[in-house]
Amino acid sequence: MKKVIYAVAFVLLFGPGVVSAQNGLSIVNGGKAWAALYQHRAAEYRALCFQAYNIATMRVRDAVKKHSGKPYAVITDIDETLQDNSPYDAQQAINNKDYDAKSWKQ
Repeated sequence: MKKVIYAVAFVLLFGPGVVSAQNGLSIVNGGKAWAALYQHRAAEYRALCFQAYNIATMRVRDAVKKHSGKPYAVITDIDETLQDNSPYDAQQAINNKDYDAKSWKQ
């Protein structure tokens, strides 16, 4: 995990001198490298995650107080919510590749 973050940071910091279109690697690659670095280093991202879970907790507590008799459920997607797939995305970005089902399963 740390290796991927350091590799992404290296490419982002020194990319134009180290990586170029001549060798086929795109630094931008749809922003995946930047997104992975932001997700792992930005205090704002961490705060937004806590905010989302705190708001969900408040909503569940409010709903339970109403005793509606209906079943309750919390629905969320898994990507970046319960499972961190950013190391995979960062590695794919470093390799100038997009998501691939075969490599994801590995």
